[in-house]
Amino acid sequence: MNLMTSQFDFYSEKWLRMPRLSSCFFSLLLTFFLQSMLFGNHVTFSNISLEGHNSTSKTVKVQFDISWENSWRTSSAPNNWDAAWVFVKYKEKDTGLWKHAWLNDSGHTAPSGSTISVGIVDVKEAYNADTNPGVGAFIYRSSDGTGTFSVTNAELLWNYGKNGLTYSNIEEIRVFALEMVYVPQGTFTLGSGATNMTSTNFSGTTVAESGSFKAGNTTNSPYTVGSENAINIANTTGNLYGTNIGQIGTLAFSNILNSGTTATLPAEFPKGYGAFYCMKHELGQQAYVDFLNTLTRFQQSRALNAIVNTPGYNVFALANAAAPAYRNGIRTSATLPASGALTFYCDLNNDGTSGDANDGEFVACNYMDAKYGLAYLDWAGLRPLTEMEFEKACRGTSTAVAGEFPWGGSSGAVSQNDKTISNPGYDNELPDATANTVFNGFTTSRNEMRVGSFARSATNRTAAGATYYGILDMAGNLGENFVTVSRAEGRIFNGGVHGDGTLVSHSTMRAFSYVEADALYNVPNWPAMFGAGLGTRGGTVMATTGRLRVSDRGYAYSPSGLEQAGLRGGRSAQ
Repeated sequence: MNLMTSQFDFYSEKWLRMPRLSSCFFSLLLTFFLQSMLFGNHVTFSNISLEGHNSTSKTVKVQFDISWENSWRTSSAPNNWDAAWVFVKYKEKDTGLWKHAWLNDSGHTAPSGSTISVGIVDVKEAYNADTNPGVGAFIYRSSDGTGTFSVTNAELLWNYGKNGLTYSNIEEIRVFALEMVYVPQGTFTLGSGATNMTSTNFSGTTVAESGSFKAGNTTNSPYTVGSENAINIANTTGNLYGTNIGQIGTLAFSNILNSGTTATLPAEFPKGYGAFYCMKHELGQQAYVDFLNTLTRFQQSRALNAIVNTPGYNVFALANAAAPAYRNGIRTSATLPASGALTFYCDLNNDGTSGDANDGEFVACNYMDAKYGLAYLDWAGLRPLTEMEFEKACRGTSTAVAGEFPWGGSSGAVSQNDKTISNPGYDNELPDATANTVFNGFTTSRNEMRVGSFARSATNRTAAGATYYGILDMAGNLGENFVTVSRAEGRIFNGGVHGDGTLVSHSTMRAFSYVEADALYNVPNWPAMFGAGLGTRGGTVMATTGRLRVSDRGYAYSPSGLEQAGLRGGRSAQ
């Protein structure tokens, strides 16, 4: 039987095309082999197939081999592991639409040495195949180890019947993966207690570790988080407090932490005490390309800066430019099709062709304004992280160091800006050997970098710019938006509810508010389209040194935007 197979060059995804067979063949085991490819985030998929179709239960197993480099699991401090968050999309034959595959909570096959843990939409509720399905699964080591981790014949049980799908209507399958890091449950501190860590901002003013959390208004002591219970916010002793958060120009934002009023941070708001997963590094550009290539034409027009529905639009549609801008090379064809979804690809070298080794697929994806980033997280079954989780992911359970950076000390920040990039645009793009982050781009040439590029062979934590848990790029490079405590729109965030993999479609727009429809995502209590409820932590490519510090909250009231904005998400652990 001659089965049609296809291959798609993807950052961390592989796919197969279902053959158009007569119905009598669908009871057979259908196996489709794809050649192994190494990607810039070092995740490899191969041998994707559908196995064990059960027409009675309307289930089938998505089988694949997966491998990635620089993996670990340790039962000593920091007591954590890295994992691949794997999720599946399918294309319907009759509609041509891409949809998210719903997974069972059991029945998966974890090969020897591995663990598979399914992630459901709402982790605070019980699994329900109809209303609270599995939207992806974590795959990770089942015992201590380091180095390349490879799993053969892993299987995820897809309940396609609950998707309202018939087996004969499956045309293509795509399997995606994002590298994640597990942050275990535990007590930690917010704020470093710094009183003399200063830097100069863009206007030349000397600023301290701005707006850092502390315990009350009469002390500089860090605030201890010992549970996920509700927290009182007030400028009185023993409560959560922070000071000196400013504003952008004349745009003042409500900041409960230093306003003299009080509020409560509900139990549902993730405070960092509970276990969670965090993306190992910022989102790369090819990952966003693959997101765009599963959307309808209408959805694509809402997930881009450029207008892609009229002739003469800028082909570098995320940067809304005629050529790559700020190292963003995401583009589409210069010829606008009359109808149907557009095809996007990376073209950092600007030669008009896709698939070149130096097309910048692994450069961190900027222009991730609030609505674009939140739409991606919804589509991937993830959620935004909070600024409290940011500090936990950086500092861990270790004692706070005054003025510390994510790598643990109060010094050591060396910017890649104004330095040479080796192998620019390639999957092995490297910064200067002395650099460990990217900042100060306001006065120097800018060098947004490949994700995870500062972690090289034989680098220590400082040289790699790595956090206590081994998370990369948490300081500088692109600005990352976290749910803020400073605004009411952030404090209502419920961290138990994740994206369900489905975006608001054109046909259902009227069922939602303008904000939700235009933003594509529709998860209850997430921040709004223009970022109300989000704030920037960890600095950006343009930031001064002080903004890179773990406890600096100078921009915690407002999201990073345009060419400075990147994306990092996560999930609450179940």
